[in-house]
Amino acid sequence: VLVADPPQWPLGAAQWRDLQALGQRIDTDLADADLPLTVAPSLAFVSAEAPGLDEWNTKALGSDKRRVAERLLLVLRDQLAPGGVLQAGQGELFGGESVPRWRLGCWARTDAVPVCRDADRIGWGQATDGLSAADAERFGRHLAQALGLAPDGLLPAFEDGLYRCWQGQAETDPAAPFGALDDPEQRRRLAERLSQDASVLRGYALPLRWDAVAGGWRSGVWRMRRGAVYLMPGDSPMGYRLPLESLPLATRARIDPERCQFEALPPLAGVHADVGERAGRLRPGPRQADDDAQDPATTPHTAVCIEVRDGRLHCFLPPLTHLEHYLDLVAAIEVTAEALDLRPLLEGYEPPEDHRLLRLMLEPDAGVLRVRLPAAGSSGALDDMLRTVFQAADRCGLRGERVTPDGGRFAPGVGAPLVLGGPSPARSPFLRRPAILRSLIACWQRHPSLSYLFAGRGIGASGNAPRVDEGRDEALYELAIALERLPSGETAEPWLVDRELRHLLTDPAGDMRRAEIRVDELYDPVRPSRRLGRVTLGAFEMAPAAELASLQALLLRGLVARFARSGETAVLREWGERLYDEFLLPRLLWRDFLVLLGELESAGYRFQAEWFAPLIERRFPRLGRLRLGDVVLELRQALEPWPVLAEEVTAAGVARFLDSARDRVQLTAGGLTPGRHAIV
Repeated sequence: VLVADPPQWPLGAAQWRDLQALGQRIDTDLADADLPLTVAPSLAFVSAEAPGLDEWNTKALGSDKRRVAERLLLVLRDQLAPGGVLQAGQGELFGGESVPRWRLGCWARTDAVPVCRDADRIGWGQATDGLSAADAERFGRHLAQALGLAPDGLLPAFEDGLYRCWQGQAETDPAAPFGALDDPEQRRRLAERLSQDASVLRGYALPLRWDAVAGGWRSGVWRMRRGAVYLMPGDSPMGYRLPLESLPLATRARIDPERCQFEALPPLAGVHADVGERAGRLRPGPRQADDDAQDPATTPHTAVCIEVRDGRLHCFLPPLTHLEHYLDLVAAIEVTAEALDLRPLLEGYEPPEDHRLLRLMLEPDAGVLRVRLPAAGSSGALDDMLRTVFQAADRCGLRGERVTPDGGRFAPGVGAPLVLGGPSPARSPFLRRPAILRSLIACWQRHPSLSYLFAGRGIGASGNAPRVDEGRDEALYELAIALERLPSGETAEPWLVDRELRHLLTDPAGDMRRAEIRVDELYDPVRPSRRLGRVTLGAFEMAPAAELASLQALLLRGLVARFARSGETAVLREWGERLYDEFLLPRLLWRDFLVLLGELESAGYRFQAEWFAPLIERRFPRLGRLRLGDVVLELRQALEPWPVLAEEVTAAGVARFLDSARDRVQLTAGGLTPGRHAIV
């Protein structure tokens, strides 16, 4: 039965000590089983200082959210990733939004070696008056020398004058008559005339790529069709608007191969060991260009871009395949900034996936600010990290729940998935021992409380993380066959798990990114950089406090530790209509969850039911209670699948129509006398 008056968060001191002791025991058992499990949580915060702004309720983008995100990331860098480098990038593009959403990242080395010697040299900084394109050119030339390249390879980039003329923003008087445009040479001259008259210098681009044969950076000359670099129209940074289609086919056809995540990686070297050598390169006088700089087959198709925008010097980083190359490029940028006494802001492509790099990311979502934390290898480390993040968010005017004017508290309404993996892809428990993943999937399907207790209101086939048995009728049958084919012990073929489950663990439309248990980052068959050995559990909502977030992560660690000792049977259960008729009611959902806690206690991990009681009270608030003599009636909020009626494609994107009139409540009655009382 439900606890009558459950305690509120945080837990009591004695309960918290018991929870930490259980976490230490689980960590010890995982270490004894040689299963180094990591957990990477995600959080979502709302504003406590300006809750009425649209960007903290319905919209994703806003100036206040960007300001708070920059401040929060600075605080988290100093506490979680000292010596890390800050970078602004692009997220997803949604319908109705002109540009992709921003994404702020902080990258730090796991060996505690600073990426930047001066943490304040590269960052958000303040807008500086007087910066112009001349400062961008000077920075680009010095950066080329620091990389050992010829500074004359720096190319000016212009806004497209032809597009400006078409928009009516420039006045030109082409001398060529329209009848002469039949001649290709006349068309070329007219394009040059229009471009020169209406073009605006935006910044500079330095073609750049890593030459694996020579073991260093290589540049080249871009032979553009119009004789210069004219950016594609748009509002994004110039690095995203380079006219790469105008390059020769030989240049565009070459693609640098991605790095395999299962490659044996040595410890990272100190990239600042050659600071003196780099500083010596920063001297006047152009260097000689490479002999093969004119060869299209070796010319880079990526470039570092430098521009002054909004009073700040922005340095755009190209996509790279190796973390060592990224760190070397950042070190060269820092040395150049020190020599010129400038404070650039890094933007562009994120560093490649590498388990030797700690990642901390912030990005906007509808009404919230998402925080993606790095993976933690123990319960103690995860508890400390979550407590630090919640304290930092509170100092920045953020909180993990919405507060109504009448004092009501409820979740932000977005998912906060948990990512399970290993310290490296090769050591992932789910790739080394597929039976653990099989047991996790089977246990999750056999206990619907795991799908609905932590997921909040967005459940069902159209929810945030639909179950397998909420989709196609034959999906459960196919999944049972696939689970039986997984090996029981350790395997030297890590791709088997992905091949068996990739097409089955999806939402009803076949999208892997919306599945309840995601394996899209387990062992990608196409991209070696996506073979990360990670499993994402999406049936979790934002926790209002650090203690609840720690408890949810500890429950997952306890399940994995249990499956490491004795696996779960792979037999799945067909719930049918009982899935919604029973397990959406809090009383029956809590009963199923108590059965799961009993199974964990039989394995030696005692999770006290009182730890989760505040969660029950939060998910299913009491609507009313009435006592009439010996009869007691209680009404509680229950769950209702997200009632999506239809989807319609509009000019602003995809509109989803919901049936808000449907809701579900639970009526509990006690003390009834048969034949005397009736509920009508």
